[in-house]
Amino acid sequence: MRNRDAKRLFSHETTACAIIWALVEIARHPDIQQRLREEITAARANQAIGESDASMINSLPYLHAFVLELFRLYPSIPLSSKEAKRNLVICDQFIPKGTQIQIPVYAMNRLQDIWGPSAAEFRPERWMKDSQAGETPDSVNKAADLKNLLTFGYGSRSCPGREFAPRVIKSFLVVLLSAFQFEADGENIEFATSLPTIRPMHGAPLYVRPIH
Repeated sequence: MRNRDAKRLFSHETTACAIIWALVEIARHPDIQQRLREEITAARANQAIGESDASMINSLPYLHAFVLELFRLYPSIPLSSKEAKRNLVICDQFIPKGTQIQIPVYAMNRLQDIWGPSAAEFRPERWMKDSQAGETPDSVNKAADLKNLLTFGYGSRSCPGREFAPRVIKSFLVVLLSAFQFEADGENIEFATSLPTIRPMHGAPLYVRPIH
Protein backbone atom coordinates (compact mmCIF):
# COMPACT_ATOMS: atom_id res chain seq x y z
CA MET A 1 0.00 0.00 0.00
CA ARG A 2 1.41 3.39 -0.98
CA ASN A 3 1.84 6.02 1.73
CA ARG A 4 -0.83 8.23 0.14
CA ASP A 5 -3.35 5.39 0.11
CA ALA A 6 -2.49 4.40 3.67
CA LYS A 7 -2.97 7.97 4.88
CA ARG A 8 -6.39 8.13 3.25
CA LEU A 9 -7.48 4.79 4.70
CA PHE A 10 -6.20 5.30 8.22
CA SER A 11 -7.56 8.82 8.66
CA HIS A 12 -10.46 9.84 6.44
CA GLU A 13 -12.22 6.50 5.96
CA THR A 14 -11.78 5.25 9.52
CA THR A 15 -13.08 8.51 11.00
CA ALA A 16 -16.01 8.57 8.58
CA CYS A 17 -16.93 4.99 9.56
CA ALA A 18 -16.81 5.92 13.25
CA ILE A 19 -19.13 8.90 12.69
CA ILE A 20 -21.63 6.66 10.87
CA TRP A 21 -21.74 4.22 13.80
CA ALA A 22 -21.99 7.14 16.25
CA LEU A 23 -25.15 8.36 14.52
CA VAL A 24 -26.54 4.82 14.42
CA GLU A 25 -26.13 4.41 18.19
CA ILE A 26 -27.50 7.90 18.83
CA ALA A 27 -30.59 7.03 16.79
CA ARG A 28 -31.00 3.68 18.53
CA HIS A 29 -30.79 5.17 22.02
CA PRO A 30 -32.99 8.26 22.45
CA ASP A 31 -31.98 8.50 26.12
CA ILE A 32 -28.31 8.73 25.22
CA GLN A 33 -29.10 11.24 22.47
CA GLN A 34 -31.06 13.42 24.88
CA ARG A 35 -28.34 13.34 27.52
CA LEU A 36 -25.69 14.30 24.98
CA ARG A 37 -27.83 17.15 23.65
CA GLU A 38 -28.53 18.48 27.15
CA GLU A 39 -24.83 18.39 28.03
CA ILE A 40 -23.90 20.21 24.82
CA THR A 41 -26.66 22.81 25.23
CA ALA A 42 -25.68 23.54 28.83
CA ALA A 43 -22.00 23.85 27.95
CA ARG A 44 -22.74 26.26 25.11
CA ALA A 45 -24.97 28.38 27.34
CA ASN A 46 -22.23 28.60 29.95
CA GLN A 47 -19.33 29.02 27.55
CA ALA A 48 -17.13 31.83 28.76
CA ILE A 49 -16.31 34.77 26.51
CA GLY A 50 -13.05 33.96 24.79
CA GLU A 51 -13.26 30.23 25.53
CA SER A 52 -12.54 28.23 22.41
CA ASP A 53 -15.03 25.71 21.07
CA ALA A 54 -12.32 23.04 21.34
CA SER A 55 -11.90 23.75 25.04
CA MET A 56 -15.65 23.61 25.58
CA ILE A 57 -15.98 20.34 23.69
CA ASN A 58 -13.14 18.72 25.62
CA SER A 59 -14.87 19.59 28.90
CA LEU A 60 -17.92 17.39 28.18
CA PRO A 61 -17.59 14.15 30.19
CA TYR A 62 -20.56 12.28 28.75
CA LEU A 63 -19.57 13.07 25.17
CA HIS A 64 -16.06 11.82 25.95
CA ALA A 65 -17.47 8.60 27.43
CA PHE A 66 -19.74 8.17 24.40
CA VAL A 67 -16.79 8.39 22.00
CA LEU A 68 -14.73 5.88 23.99
CA GLU A 69 -17.65 3.43 23.98
CA LEU A 70 -18.01 4.02 20.24
CA PHE A 71 -14.36 3.09 19.70
CA ARG A 72 -14.79 -0.01 21.86
CA LEU A 73 -17.75 -1.49 20.00
CA TYR A 74 -16.86 -0.20 16.54
CA PRO A 75 -13.09 -0.24 15.99
CA SER A 76 -12.75 1.02 12.44
CA ILE A 77 -9.90 -1.43 11.83
CA PRO A 78 -11.14 -4.71 13.36
CA LEU A 79 -7.96 -6.71 12.83
CA SER A 80 -4.40 -5.68 13.68
CA SER A 81 -1.22 -7.37 12.43
CA LYS A 82 2.02 -7.61 14.37
CA GLU A 83 5.32 -9.41 13.88
CA ALA A 84 7.17 -11.09 16.72
CA LYS A 85 10.59 -9.47 16.96
CA ARG A 86 11.84 -12.19 19.29
CA ASN A 87 10.74 -15.57 20.57
CA LEU A 88 7.66 -15.20 22.76
CA VAL A 89 5.39 -17.25 24.99
CA ILE A 90 1.80 -15.96 25.19
CA CYS A 91 -0.75 -17.95 27.21
CA ASP A 92 1.62 -20.94 27.23
CA GLN A 93 1.84 -20.81 23.44
CA PHE A 94 5.37 -20.55 22.01
CA ILE A 95 5.63 -18.00 19.19
CA PRO A 96 8.93 -18.00 17.29
CA LYS A 97 10.61 -14.81 16.11
CA GLY A 98 9.25 -13.56 12.78
CA THR A 99 5.77 -14.98 13.25
CA GLN A 100 2.94 -12.82 11.89
CA ILE A 101 0.32 -12.35 14.63
CA GLN A 102 -3.27 -11.32 13.98
CA ILE A 103 -4.94 -9.48 16.87
CA PRO A 104 -8.78 -9.63 16.70
CA VAL A 105 -9.44 -6.10 17.96
CA TYR A 106 -13.19 -6.28 17.38
CA ALA A 107 -13.52 -9.51 19.35
CA MET A 108 -11.23 -8.40 22.18
CA ASN A 109 -13.17 -5.16 22.61
CA ARG A 110 -16.36 -7.20 23.13
CA LEU A 111 -14.91 -10.03 25.23
CA GLN A 112 -16.98 -10.73 28.34
CA ASP A 113 -13.91 -11.98 30.20
CA ILE A 114 -12.61 -8.40 30.02
CA TRP A 115 -15.72 -6.22 29.81
CA GLY A 116 -18.19 -8.23 31.84
CA PRO A 117 -21.77 -9.33 31.10
CA SER A 118 -22.62 -6.01 29.42
CA ALA A 119 -19.77 -6.33 26.90
CA ALA A 120 -22.12 -6.31 23.89
CA GLU A 121 -24.15 -3.34 25.14
CA PHE A 122 -23.53 0.29 24.19
CA ARG A 123 -23.08 1.89 27.62
CA PRO A 124 -21.07 5.14 27.74
CA GLU A 125 -21.47 5.14 31.54
CA ARG A 126 -18.86 2.40 31.83
CA TRP A 127 -16.19 5.02 31.09
CA MET A 128 -17.35 7.49 33.72
CA LYS A 129 -16.70 7.83 37.40
CA ASP A 130 -19.54 6.65 39.60
CA SER A 131 -20.59 10.20 40.48
CA GLN A 132 -20.67 11.23 36.82
CA ALA A 133 -22.47 8.12 35.62
CA GLY A 134 -25.31 8.50 38.06
CA GLU A 135 -25.24 4.78 38.81
CA THR A 136 -24.38 2.61 41.77
CA PRO A 137 -20.68 1.69 41.92
CA ASP A 138 -21.25 -2.01 41.21
CA SER A 139 -23.14 -1.20 37.98
CA VAL A 140 -20.19 0.59 36.41
CA ASN A 141 -17.77 -1.68 34.57
CA LYS A 142 -14.35 -1.40 36.24
CA ALA A 143 -12.69 -2.95 33.17
CA ALA A 144 -13.17 0.32 31.29
CA ASP A 145 -9.50 1.21 31.16
CA LEU A 146 -7.74 2.62 28.10
CA LYS A 147 -5.21 -0.22 28.38
CA ASN A 148 -8.03 -2.65 27.60
CA LEU A 149 -9.18 -0.66 24.58
CA LEU A 150 -7.31 -2.08 21.57
CA THR A 151 -8.84 0.14 18.89
CA PHE A 152 -5.73 2.31 18.58
CA GLY A 153 -3.23 -0.05 20.13
CA TYR A 154 -1.31 1.09 23.17
CA GLY A 155 2.14 2.41 24.05
CA SER A 156 4.81 3.83 21.77
CA ARG A 157 3.45 2.01 18.71
CA SER A 158 -0.16 3.14 19.11
CA CYS A 159 -2.02 4.78 16.24
CA PRO A 160 -1.48 8.57 16.02
CA GLY A 161 -5.21 8.90 15.44
CA ARG A 162 -5.77 8.15 19.14
CA GLU A 163 -5.73 11.92 19.82
CA PHE A 164 -6.97 13.22 16.47
CA ALA A 165 -10.04 11.04 15.83
CA PRO A 166 -11.88 11.83 19.11
CA ARG A 167 -11.54 15.56 18.49
CA VAL A 168 -12.96 15.31 14.98
CA ILE A 169 -15.86 13.07 16.01
CA LYS A 170 -16.75 15.19 19.04
CA SER A 171 -16.80 18.33 16.89
CA PHE A 172 -19.10 16.69 14.35
CA LEU A 173 -21.48 15.46 17.04
CA VAL A 174 -21.68 18.82 18.80
CA VAL A 175 -22.73 20.48 15.55
CA LEU A 176 -25.15 17.75 14.45
CA LEU A 177 -26.84 17.20 17.82
CA SER A 178 -27.36 20.93 18.22
CA ALA A 179 -29.34 21.07 15.00
CA PHE A 180 -30.91 17.68 14.33
CA GLN A 181 -32.86 14.84 15.94
CA PHE A 182 -31.90 11.33 14.81
CA GLU A 183 -34.26 8.35 14.76
CA ALA A 184 -33.71 4.73 13.75
CA ASP A 185 -35.91 3.29 11.03
CA GLY A 186 -36.02 -0.16 12.64
CA GLU A 187 -33.91 -1.97 10.07
CA ASN A 188 -31.07 -4.22 11.17
CA ILE A 189 -27.78 -2.75 9.95
CA GLU A 190 -25.33 -5.43 8.84
CA PHE A 191 -21.57 -5.17 8.72
CA ALA A 192 -19.89 -5.22 5.35
CA THR A 193 -17.98 -8.48 4.99
CA SER A 194 -14.94 -6.98 3.29
CA LEU A 195 -12.06 -5.56 5.31
CA PRO A 196 -10.12 -3.55 6.33
CA THR A 197 -12.73 -1.20 7.83
CA ILE A 198 -15.96 -1.89 9.73
CA ARG A 199 -18.79 -0.19 7.87
CA PRO A 200 -22.48 -0.83 7.13
CA MET A 201 -23.06 -3.20 4.22
CA HIS A 202 -25.97 -1.23 2.76
CA GLY A 203 -25.55 2.14 4.44
CA ALA A 204 -27.22 3.31 7.63
CA PRO A 205 -30.78 4.54 6.95
CA LEU A 206 -31.88 7.03 9.62
CA TYR A 207 -34.59 9.63 10.01
CA VAL A 208 -33.14 13.11 10.50
CA ARG A 209 -35.37 15.96 11.67
CA PRO A 210 -34.35 19.57 12.32
CA ILE A 211 -34.72 20.84 15.86
CA HIS A 212 -36.94 23.92 15.97
